[in-house]
Amino acid sequence: MRYFSLFLFSSLFLSCKEKKDSYIVHPTSITQSVYASGIIKSEGQYQVFPKSSGVIAQVLIAEGEIVNSGSILMKIENEIVEFNQALSTVNAQFNDKKNNNDKLEELYQNIKIVEKKLKTDSMLFIRQKNLWQQGIGSQLEYEQRELSYDNARSNFKSIRLRYSQLNKQVNLLDKQSEYALKISQTQSNDRSVKSQISGIVYSILKKEGEMVTPQTPVAIIGSDKEYHIELNVDETDITKIKIGQPVAVSMESYPETSFEAKITKIYPIMNERTKTFVVIATFIKSPPNLYPNLSLEANILISKKERALLVPLNYLSNENELTLISGEKRKVRIGIKNFEMAEIIDGIKEGEEIAKPTTE
Repeated sequence: MRYFSLFLFSSLFLSCKEKKDSYIVHPTSITQSVYASGIIKSEGQYQVFPKSSGVIAQVLIAEGEIVNSGSILMKIENEIVEFNQALSTVNAQFNDKKNNNDKLEELYQNIKIVEKKLKTDSMLFIRQKNLWQQGIGSQLEYEQRELSYDNARSNFKSIRLRYSQLNKQVNLLDKQSEYALKISQTQSNDRSVKSQISGIVYSILKKEGEMVTPQTPVAIIGSDKEYHIELNVDETDITKIKIGQPVAVSMESYPETSFEAKITKIYPIMNERTKTFVVIATFIKSPPNLYPNLSLEANILISKKERALLVPLNYLSNENELTLISGEKRKVRIGIKNFEMAEIIDGIKEGEEIAKPTTE
């Protein structure tokens, strides 16, 4: 009896050891998705940069404050800009065309005088020429009248040229001073840092008394009502992403809830450092409270089949072969797959039983 029990136990042990894990192929639904990490971004969120260098004289906002487009956020102090504006104002007043009209008027009156002298000398020369042709008068008188006429004609041309040049110079100085004043006024206005959108001040990056340049961000502003999702998709997956694809979003801020979103924008350039593309998604129904830079994880649904012949991934060999329970090996063609299952397009039928490959 003792030997019989031992034999029965040994037989059961051997039969269990020889039994292989199996799986019956059957149709079911499968989804394929792309994983991406990301953050929440406020709509229109941007870093505020000043247009002018200088020292922050006043900070007129507080973090969390609502501002309108065009609101003054900070004032920058720059003595050089102030001096330039004062100098431009003086130059503009001095070179204003109205203030130089007297010079033009004076030269214009001289033109009238020279023109009258030219007419007189011209008449005298013609008269003397006629007398000379009649044999009246001397050659010296004729030559003197001719010389006077030539001088008057030359003076008239010269003074007209001077008037034209002075007029151009006055107009040029007037325009130059006008533009210089506008530039200095623009530079002066640039000392006021303004918001480009209506929204909320999320962060103030600089304090009063700090030096800033046009390359220095001083604040972060964005919408206080609208948010979107900024995802980083790996370069190996970007070709699978399309506008309108559904997205399942999970956040540590809402650990028990998954939120629905959809792809709305794909930036077409890769970040060479991270080898990722930026993809924007929009919530279908937004969570009740959101803040910029909240971290999240997303699964972008790229394909789905309701009835597909599926097998577990660990039943597939590296050569895409399946082993039937009988030991027969079948080469199969793979369709879509996820982290657990793979669709078999060809090579296996519904109801067939496969065995998990043995590891040696």
